[in-house]
Parts: sequence; structure tokens; C-alpha cells
Amino acid sequence: VIFNHIPSLIPYPTIDDSGNVIYAWGGSGKEGKRPEGRSFHHGKFITKLRESCLAHENITVVETKVIKTLRGEYTDQVLGVETRTKNRETGEEKPDYFFGQLTIIADGYDSNFRKDAIGDKKAVVKSKFYALELIDTTLPQENYGHVIIGKDTFPTLLYQIGTHETRALFDVPKDIPEASPAAGGVRGYIKNV
Repeated sequence: VIFNHIPSLIPYPTIDDSGNVIYAWGGSGKEGKRPEGRSFHHGKFITKLRESCLAHENITVVETKVIKTLRGEYTDQVLGVETRTKNRETGEEKPDYFFGQLTIIADGYDSNFRKDAIGDKKAVVKSKFYALELIDTTLPQENYGHVIIGKDTFPTLLYQIGTHETRALFDVPKDIPEASPAAGGVRGYIKNV
């Protein structure tokens, strides 16, 4: 954490084999192991995940468009999805249904299924994250993620995503004067604040 230009290294506390914290205060315990985080290029990760699935003999990959989730008759549990699968030769879409013990919906911030998951609640957007990819950047502490906060700025996250690449995420609140078009927009905010 870097607060008002003053860095403070906060190590992860040590944990036992069950995942319980050994030293609850200070994180200075020597026994046990420390949790580790990983960050990566999302696109490269998805590409490798797809390649692994395609190469696995026990996985069938189907390219299809999900229309809706399917829920149980007596519970609200998601049991699977209804889809439309396009015939590659005719271009005709036919209904398809897929069921599983786990259904993961990962269609992004502009999700078509958010209303299905949270009902009529309206999402409240208070800010947006903007990202930069920095090349060969020196971080204050190697192999740590960094949170930069201060009285004049909103949170900024810095973390390495590759051997030479570091991601910078800037939280920019909605409708602040420092990010207005007259002040140079979001680019001006990132440059000047």
C-alpha cells in the first residue's frame, strides 16, 4: 500500500495446511506458508484454456449462443442453459440444451444475464476502471501488487502480468471535474492526478 507517497509493505500472513492464519496480527510468523496471488494476460489465458480444452479427449467443445439459463422447478438453482447452435453448412440456428453441476456465466460487464441473476435490481455505476499496460516498469516492491491511495487521488492498482508487462488500473469516479473533457478527459486525469 502506498498512502500519500509513503509505502508500507504488508506481507500476507502465514497459514497452516488447512488455510487458517497462524499469526493473526502483524503477519510476521515464520512457520507455515504464505498465500500467493497470480496475475496474467487475460487473452493469453483464455487462448491457452481453449487450446487445452480442444486437446483433451474427454471434452466436447460446442460453439453456441446462450439464450437463457434453465432453473429447477422447485428451486431457483441454475441447472443449465438453452442455446442456439448454428449449422455451419446451412447457417440455420437450432435450439440446444446443456446441463451440468456447475454453470458459469462470464459474459462481461455488459452482461445479458445480470438481470437473470439479480432480478430487477439496477446496477449502480459509481466509477470505472481504466487500464494501461506498462513495459519494463520498476515497481516499489518486486512480486507484490500495489494499491496507491491518497487524499487527492482515487485508488490505483499496479501489478505485474508478465515478465516485462505491468498493468496499471485507475479508478475514475463518474462525473468528476478532473476527468471532464475540459480537463483532458480520462487521459488528462491519469496524466495530471
